[in-house]
Amino acid sequence: MEEVDKILIHSLRQAGTSVPPEVQSVRDLTPELVVAAAVRCLRAVSPALGNALSPALPPGISARFRLASELAAACQELGFGGDVGYQTFLYSSEHDVRRLLLFLVEKLPRDEGHRGAETPGNSMGGAPQVVTCPPKCPRVPQDAKRDEVVRKAYKYLAALHENCAQLIRTIEDTGTIQREIRDLEEQIEVEGSSKLPASLERILSDCRALREENAQLAARVRHA
Repeated sequence: MEEVDKILIHSLRQAGTSVPPEVQSVRDLTPELVVAAAVRCLRAVSPALGNALSPALPPGISARFRLASELAAACQELGFGGDVGYQTFLYSSEHDVRRLLLFLVEKLPRDEGHRGAETPGNSMGGAPQVVTCPPKCPRVPQDAKRDEVVRKAYKYLAALHENCAQLIRTIEDTGTIQREIRDLEEQIEVEGSSKLPASLERILSDCRALREENAQLAARVRHA
């Protein structure tokens, strides 16, 4: 996962997230950075979904829950198929954060100059492979159709196009299967070395802060 995380974090920086240089893996991402990265990606992919969301996690616990819930709903609307909720951004495991950010990064738009470039989702640890089809088959001029050599060459070119398209679909399907296998392997690894104590401590701290906020609101109501 080390190489995947490096590519992922590099992509997040390119998308506009200010990730500190000391952050080298998803494990090092704080809730503030996860929220900022998700919002930046959403704004690039779908401004209608992302522009209404703040990339800065607010200090108040209630406001944090509200922003994280809205962010989770936006990711679902974008098509993320995994489990996602406010806890994904505030208390989630390394595996869940990586899976969500990979989804968002793979959705980022790419211009013509970057088409076929390597993304974290298709990186298998080796050199990036760029697969492209040959140019679209040109139309054969009417007078050239009588030329047997031209007809045969055109048939070969058309067959090459069809086989190339099938090859690309096979490569994409293989990549999907490899990603699913990698996700399962990582989930096993995460379950074996869970960060539950750290997450639990963060949850308890937020609960205490939420009680304090509620107590302050109740005091204002009494003195109103």
